[in-house]
Formats: sequence, structure tokens, C-alpha cells
Amino acid sequence: MIQSGKSYEYSFYAMLDADDYKDAPPEQREVSFLPYVRVDGTPTYWDFHDSGILDSGCVKKIPAGEWVKFEGSFNPKFEGEAEELVIRILEQGTNYGNGD
Repeated sequence: MIQSGKSYEYSFYAMLDADDYKDAPPEQREVSFLPYVRVDGTPTYWDFHDSGILDSGCVKKIPAGEWVKFEGSFNPKFEGEAEELVIRILEQGTNYGNGD
């Protein structure tokens, strides 16, 4: 079970489709590791702006068609007992998340 205040390591590879992203500017090729926990049915979200929770390696602008490794640690902070940890890997998408 995940515990508040403990450090957890993460590691994964991500790739954006070469055809879909071949002409996309860097800001549309952003991939993020953004986990959250649910306590008593209520989610607690973090992002890379939350000091001390996620490290700087959790967000990258990556080239299209290449596998890129993400790795680092996160230090969740929340009140209560976590029911679940949800691992989210998000991509900005072309058209700033509103298109393809």
C-alpha cells in the first residue's frame, strides 16, 4: 500500500507516433508522469509544480517516433489511508489536446 511521506521510484518508456507527431511543435510533444491517490473516494492530484512531490524528470518534450526513458522518484503527501494509486502517463497531443 502506498504511504504518505515515503519515496517511490518510477521508470517507464514512452513514444509518440512518428506519423501523428512528425510536424508537431515541441509543446505538443510533452509527456508527463502524473500519479494520484484516492482517499475516502476523493482523489489527491499532484503535478511537477508541487514542490517535493514529483521530480523534474516527470515531464519531457520528446521527439516523435523514438522511445524515451522516464525515471525518477515521487514523494506523495496526503491525509488518511490511500485506497488506490493511479499511475497516469499523459501526452499533450496535437492541437494542444483538442485534436488528434
